[in-house]
Amino acid sequence: MLASRLITIAILLVLSACSRGQTSSNAADTAADSGSPAATSLNSIAALITDMSLPNDLPLAGVPQQAGWAKGPGHVVMGNDPRGTRTPRWWQPANPRYKSDQWWTALVPWFVVFDGEGHASIHTRVEVRRMQVYVLSQSTGQWQPLARNGRIDGALYPKTLSGNAVGPADLRATADAGASIAVPGGGRVFHGWCCGRLNIDAPDVGAVFVTLQARLIAGGVDDRAQARLLLQVGADYYPDATTQVAAFTPEGYNPGVGLSRAKRLTADWQAFNFITLDVGVQDPGGAAISVTALQAAPPPLE
Repeated sequence: MLASRLITIAILLVLSACSRGQTSSNAADTAADSGSPAATSLNSIAALITDMSLPNDLPLAGVPQQAGWAKGPGHVVMGNDPRGTRTPRWWQPANPRYKSDQWWTALVPWFVVFDGEGHASIHTRVEVRRMQVYVLSQSTGQWQPLARNGRIDGALYPKTLSGNAVGPADLRATADAGASIAVPGGGRVFHGWCCGRLNIDAPDVGAVFVTLQARLIAGGVDDRAQARLLLQVGADYYPDATTQVAAFTPEGYNPGVGLSRAKRLTADWQAFNFITLDVGVQDPGGAAISVTALQAAPPPLE
């Protein structure tokens, strides 16, 4: 199975590279619209594909390995269908409304910084910037920006990412509405987000794309060489702008639009991406776009 997946990924990357010549004008126009020259872009279609299709770069420390997100690849859960009928079979809130075909009309982008097995740094921080959220409109075929460079915030969560046992994080504001974060390790992770609840035209959702840029920075003593830190990006739908996770009892978490693999952070800026793409695990999925559709209509890439 692994060999088959790697062959498939290799084919997709070749197709992506071949398509760049056909879409370069579109990409340049998109970059111009976003204020970022194409020549300096950190992101690419190939990165979107691998962020959803490859396994995690390292095992996540202190996380049960049977959890799909603990080993990757990316997962598409509710995907492009924001209704309770698209939630996983095993997610069973007591209120039947949350398993119905009523539209969920709000979206929250998020990311998590994990310590990986072998992480030994005590001073290294993670700098995050330029969190962007786009939704592909079914009616127009265009990517609509929901949030661009929203101020990043977050808190410390248990590694299960469920429940209310949260605490304040060591978070410092940086340029580009970004943040410098101290990663706690142990039984906690940094769970970040931006922009509040974003209203969506639920029946018109054709795809969801969340991206940000991140790197390791020295926090005093430079021990980045001992850092084994990873970042994962995703998004959650909510029934409306006011519903809280507590409404899903006895479930202690939101099932989510989906999430990317956990990619290792380095001292260089990288783009980290989640997109509702069919190369990720479909859980339950079935509401995702294909690589061909992505190449035909790529989102803005910075």
